[in-house]
Amino acid sequence: MDRETFEQNVIRYLLSELEPEKKTKFEDFLSKNRKYGQLFDELQKMWNGVSDIEVPQPSDEMQRRFYHMLQTEKETKEFPWNHVIKEIKGQVSKFFLFKRKVPLAYGIMILGLGMVLGYLFNNLKTNNEEVMVNSGIEEIREKLVLTLLKQPSAVKRLEAVNEASRMQNANHKVIEALFITLENDPNINVRLASVESLSRYASNPEVREGLVRSIAEQESPMLQIVLAKLMVKLQEKESIEPIERLLERDDVDDKVKQKLRESINLII
Repeated sequence: MDRETFEQNVIRYLLSELEPEKKTKFEDFLSKNRKYGQLFDELQKMWNGVSDIEVPQPSDEMQRRFYHMLQTEKETKEFPWNHVIKEIKGQVSKFFLFKRKVPLAYGIMILGLGMVLGYLFNNLKTNNEEVMVNSGIEEIREKLVLTLLKQPSAVKRLEAVNEASRMQNANHKVIEALFITLENDPNINVRLASVESLSRYASNPEVREGLVRSIAEQESPMLQIVLAKLMVKLQEKESIEPIERLLERDDVDDKVKQKLRESINLII
Protein backbone atom coordinates (compact mmCIF):
# COMPACT_ATOMS: atom_id res chain seq x y z
CA MET A 1 0.00 0.00 0.00
CA ASP A 2 1.53 3.33 -1.01
CA ARG A 3 1.51 6.38 1.25
CA GLU A 4 -1.27 8.22 -0.60
CA THR A 5 -3.62 5.21 -0.49
CA PHE A 6 -2.79 4.72 3.17
CA GLU A 7 -3.64 8.34 4.00
CA GLN A 8 -6.93 8.15 2.11
CA ASN A 9 -7.86 4.99 4.01
CA VAL A 10 -6.94 6.64 7.30
CA ILE A 11 -9.21 9.58 6.56
CA ARG A 12 -12.17 7.42 5.61
CA TYR A 13 -11.57 5.20 8.62
CA LEU A 14 -11.53 8.17 10.98
CA LEU A 15 -14.65 9.55 9.32
CA SER A 16 -16.32 6.13 9.75
CA GLU A 17 -16.88 5.95 6.00
CA LEU A 18 -14.97 2.77 5.14
CA GLU A 19 -17.21 -0.08 4.06
CA PRO A 20 -17.21 -2.97 6.59
CA GLU A 21 -15.19 -5.24 4.32
CA LYS A 22 -12.58 -2.54 3.56
CA LYS A 23 -12.47 -1.56 7.22
CA THR A 24 -11.69 -5.14 8.21
CA LYS A 25 -8.97 -5.40 5.57
CA PHE A 26 -7.47 -2.09 6.66
CA GLU A 27 -7.40 -3.13 10.32
CA ASP A 28 -5.79 -6.41 9.29
CA PHE A 29 -3.19 -4.48 7.30
CA LEU A 30 -2.42 -2.29 10.32
CA SER A 31 -2.02 -5.30 12.60
CA LYS A 32 0.44 -6.95 10.20
CA ASN A 33 2.45 -3.83 9.40
CA ARG A 34 3.82 -2.40 12.61
CA LYS A 35 5.24 0.73 10.99
CA TYR A 36 1.89 1.68 9.45
CA GLY A 37 0.08 0.67 12.64
CA GLN A 38 2.18 3.05 14.74
CA LEU A 39 1.70 5.81 12.18
CA PHE A 40 -2.06 5.27 12.25
CA ASP A 41 -2.10 5.48 16.07
CA GLU A 42 -0.23 8.79 15.96
CA LEU A 43 -2.50 10.20 13.27
CA GLN A 44 -5.60 9.14 15.18
CA LYS A 45 -4.27 10.83 18.31
CA MET A 46 -3.62 14.06 16.39
CA TRP A 47 -7.03 13.85 14.72
CA ASN A 48 -8.84 13.44 18.02
CA GLY A 49 -6.72 16.18 19.55
CA VAL A 50 -8.32 18.84 17.34
CA SER A 51 -11.71 18.12 18.86
CA ASP A 52 -10.27 18.58 22.35
CA ILE A 53 -8.79 22.00 21.65
CA GLU A 54 -10.09 24.69 23.97
CA VAL A 55 -10.81 27.68 21.81
CA PRO A 56 -9.47 30.93 23.33
CA GLN A 57 -11.81 33.79 24.15
CA PRO A 58 -12.29 36.39 21.40
CA SER A 59 -9.44 38.89 21.26
CA ASP A 60 -11.54 41.88 22.47
CA GLU A 61 -12.64 39.96 25.57
CA MET A 62 -9.09 38.82 26.16
CA GLN A 63 -7.84 42.42 25.92
CA ARG A 64 -10.54 43.63 28.32
CA ARG A 65 -9.57 41.02 30.90
CA PHE A 66 -5.88 41.72 30.39
CA TYR A 67 -6.19 45.46 30.95
CA HIS A 68 -8.44 44.86 33.95
CA MET A 69 -5.82 42.54 35.47
CA LEU A 70 -3.07 45.01 34.58
CA GLN A 71 -4.89 47.90 36.27
CA THR A 72 -5.62 45.78 39.35
CA GLU A 73 -2.00 44.70 39.55
CA LYS A 74 -0.85 48.30 39.11
CA GLU A 75 -3.11 49.56 41.87
CA THR A 76 -2.07 46.71 44.14
CA LYS A 77 1.61 47.43 43.65
CA GLU A 78 1.26 51.20 43.83
CA PHE A 79 -0.93 51.28 46.94
CA PRO A 80 1.77 50.45 49.52
CA TRP A 81 4.13 52.99 48.06
CA ASN A 82 1.50 55.75 47.98
CA HIS A 83 0.67 54.90 51.56
CA VAL A 84 4.32 54.99 52.62
CA ILE A 85 4.93 58.30 50.85
CA LYS A 86 1.96 59.85 52.62
CA GLU A 87 3.16 58.44 55.91
CA ILE A 88 6.66 59.78 55.38
CA LYS A 89 5.35 63.23 54.53
CA GLY A 90 3.18 63.25 57.61
CA GLN A 91 5.87 61.94 59.89
CA VAL A 92 8.47 64.36 58.58
CA SER A 93 6.11 67.22 59.45
CA LYS A 94 5.57 65.79 62.88
CA PHE A 95 9.32 65.35 63.24
CA PHE A 96 9.95 69.09 63.05
CA LEU A 97 7.03 69.88 65.33
CA PHE A 98 7.49 67.25 68.00
CA LYS A 99 11.10 66.11 67.81
CA ARG A 100 12.09 67.94 70.99
CA LYS A 101 8.88 67.21 72.87
CA VAL A 102 8.48 63.50 72.26
CA PRO A 103 11.88 61.86 71.55
CA LEU A 104 10.67 58.38 72.50
CA ALA A 105 7.67 58.52 70.15
CA TYR A 106 9.97 59.83 67.43
CA GLY A 107 12.33 56.88 67.86
CA ILE A 108 9.47 54.38 67.74
CA MET A 109 8.11 56.06 64.62
CA ILE A 110 11.46 55.84 62.81
CA LEU A 111 11.80 52.20 63.81
CA GLY A 112 8.30 51.43 62.53
CA LEU A 113 8.90 53.16 59.23
CA GLY A 114 12.13 51.26 58.79
CA MET A 115 10.34 47.94 59.33
CA VAL A 116 7.57 48.83 56.88
CA LEU A 117 10.01 49.98 54.20
CA GLY A 118 12.15 46.89 54.72
CA TYR A 119 9.12 44.62 54.30
CA LEU A 120 8.01 46.41 51.13
CA PHE A 121 11.49 46.35 49.58
CA ASN A 122 11.84 42.64 50.32
CA ASN A 123 8.39 41.94 48.90
CA LEU A 124 9.21 43.91 45.73
CA LYS A 125 12.49 42.00 45.40
CA THR A 126 10.65 38.67 45.67
CA ASN A 127 8.11 39.70 43.01
CA ASN A 128 10.88 40.84 40.69
CA GLU A 129 12.73 37.56 41.16
CA GLU A 130 9.58 35.60 40.26
CA VAL A 131 9.11 37.70 37.11
CA MET A 132 12.74 37.17 36.16
CA VAL A 133 12.47 33.40 36.67
CA ASN A 134 9.30 33.14 34.57
CA SER A 135 10.82 35.32 31.88
CA GLY A 136 13.94 33.17 31.88
CA ILE A 137 11.94 29.97 31.50
CA GLU A 138 10.02 31.39 28.54
CA GLU A 139 13.25 32.56 26.90
CA ILE A 140 14.83 29.12 27.29
CA ARG A 141 11.68 27.45 25.99
CA GLU A 142 11.67 29.74 22.93
CA LYS A 143 15.30 28.87 22.10
CA LEU A 144 14.55 25.18 22.59
CA VAL A 145 11.58 25.31 20.22
CA LEU A 146 13.46 27.20 17.50
CA THR A 147 16.46 24.88 17.78
CA LEU A 148 14.51 21.61 17.74
CA LEU A 149 12.42 22.70 14.75
CA LYS A 150 15.62 22.75 12.68
CA GLN A 151 16.57 19.18 13.57
CA PRO A 152 16.47 16.45 10.89
CA SER A 153 14.67 14.09 13.27
CA ALA A 154 10.86 14.25 13.02
CA VAL A 155 10.67 13.18 16.66
CA LYS A 156 12.71 16.22 17.72
CA ARG A 157 10.60 18.55 15.60
CA LEU A 158 7.46 17.06 17.13
CA GLU A 159 8.92 17.73 20.59
CA ALA A 160 9.50 21.33 19.53
CA VAL A 161 5.90 21.81 18.42
CA ASN A 162 4.60 20.27 21.64
CA GLU A 163 6.91 22.51 23.67
CA ALA A 164 5.54 25.55 21.84
CA SER A 165 2.07 24.61 23.08
CA ARG A 166 3.26 25.03 26.66
CA MET A 167 4.44 28.61 26.23
CA GLN A 168 2.45 31.24 28.07
CA ASN A 169 2.49 33.57 25.11
CA ALA A 170 4.37 32.53 21.97
CA ASN A 171 6.11 35.49 20.33
CA HIS A 172 6.37 36.35 16.63
CA LYS A 173 9.48 34.21 16.08
CA VAL A 174 7.83 31.08 17.46
CA ILE A 175 4.57 31.71 15.61
CA GLU A 176 6.43 32.23 12.33
CA ALA A 177 8.46 29.04 12.89
CA LEU A 178 5.27 27.05 13.54
CA PHE A 179 3.71 28.30 10.29
CA ILE A 180 6.85 27.39 8.34
CA THR A 181 6.57 23.93 9.88
CA LEU A 182 2.90 23.70 8.94
CA GLU A 183 3.64 24.57 5.33
CA ASN A 184 6.90 22.75 4.72
CA ASP A 185 7.58 19.93 7.16
CA PRO A 186 7.78 16.57 5.33
CA ASN A 187 6.20 14.71 8.25
CA ILE A 188 2.39 14.73 8.43
CA ASN A 189 2.40 14.21 12.21
CA VAL A 190 4.57 17.27 12.78
CA ARG A 191 2.32 19.37 10.54
CA LEU A 192 -0.82 18.17 12.33
CA ALA A 193 0.78 18.94 15.70
CA SER A 194 1.66 22.44 14.48
CA VAL A 195 -2.03 23.07 13.75
CA GLU A 196 -2.93 22.06 17.29
CA SER A 197 -0.17 24.22 18.74
CA LEU A 198 -1.12 27.26 16.66
CA SER A 199 -4.78 26.84 17.55
CA ARG A 200 -3.93 27.56 21.19
CA TYR A 201 -2.96 31.08 20.15
CA ALA A 202 -5.98 31.62 17.90
CA SER A 203 -6.97 34.75 19.83
CA ASN A 204 -3.89 36.34 18.26
CA PRO A 205 -5.00 37.96 14.94
CA GLU A 206 -1.67 37.03 13.33
CA VAL A 207 -2.26 33.34 14.10
CA ARG A 208 -5.91 33.36 13.10
CA GLU A 209 -5.20 35.00 9.74
CA GLY A 210 -2.29 32.64 9.10
CA LEU A 211 -4.43 29.57 9.75
CA VAL A 212 -7.08 30.86 7.36
CA ARG A 213 -4.49 31.53 4.64
CA SER A 214 -2.96 28.09 5.00
CA ILE A 215 -6.20 26.22 4.24
CA ALA A 216 -6.11 26.59 0.46
CA GLU A 217 -2.38 25.76 0.36
CA GLN A 218 -2.70 22.31 1.92
CA GLU A 219 -2.16 19.22 -0.19
CA SER A 220 -2.76 16.67 2.55
CA PRO A 221 -6.42 15.56 2.86
CA MET A 222 -5.98 15.14 6.62
CA LEU A 223 -4.74 18.68 7.07
CA GLN A 224 -7.51 20.01 4.85
CA ILE A 225 -10.14 18.37 7.06
CA VAL A 226 -8.40 19.17 10.36
CA LEU A 227 -8.14 22.86 9.46
CA ALA A 228 -11.76 22.90 8.35
CA LYS A 229 -12.80 21.33 11.68
CA LEU A 230 -10.78 23.97 13.51
CA MET A 231 -12.47 26.77 11.54
CA VAL A 232 -15.85 25.38 12.57
CA LYS A 233 -14.80 25.38 16.19
CA LEU A 234 -13.50 28.94 15.88
CA GLN A 235 -16.55 29.95 13.82
CA GLU A 236 -14.17 31.80 11.51
CA LYS A 237 -16.23 33.16 8.62
CA GLU A 238 -13.10 34.39 6.82
CA SER A 239 -12.21 30.74 6.22
CA ILE A 240 -15.20 30.12 3.92
CA GLU A 241 -13.50 31.56 0.83
CA PRO A 242 -10.30 29.45 1.07
CA ILE A 243 -12.36 26.35 1.79
CA GLU A 244 -14.43 27.06 -1.32
CA ARG A 245 -11.19 27.33 -3.30
CA LEU A 246 -10.32 23.84 -2.15
CA LEU A 247 -13.69 22.63 -3.40
CA GLU A 248 -12.84 23.92 -6.88
CA ARG A 249 -9.68 21.83 -7.08
CA ASP A 250 -9.81 18.59 -9.05
CA ASP A 251 -7.14 16.91 -6.95
CA VAL A 252 -9.17 17.09 -3.72
CA ASP A 253 -10.82 13.80 -2.74
CA ASP A 254 -14.62 13.68 -3.09
CA LYS A 255 -15.04 12.50 0.51
CA VAL A 256 -12.92 15.40 1.67
CA LYS A 257 -15.01 17.82 -0.38
CA GLN A 258 -18.12 16.49 1.30
CA LYS A 259 -16.64 17.23 4.71
CA LEU A 260 -15.52 20.66 3.59
CA ARG A 261 -19.05 21.52 2.44
CA GLU A 262 -20.38 20.37 5.80
CA SER A 263 -17.84 22.62 7.52
CA ILE A 264 -18.96 25.64 5.50
CA ASN A 265 -22.59 24.98 6.44
CA LEU A 266 -21.64 24.73 10.13
CA ILE A 267 -19.76 28.03 9.97
CA ILE A 268 -22.58 29.86 8.18
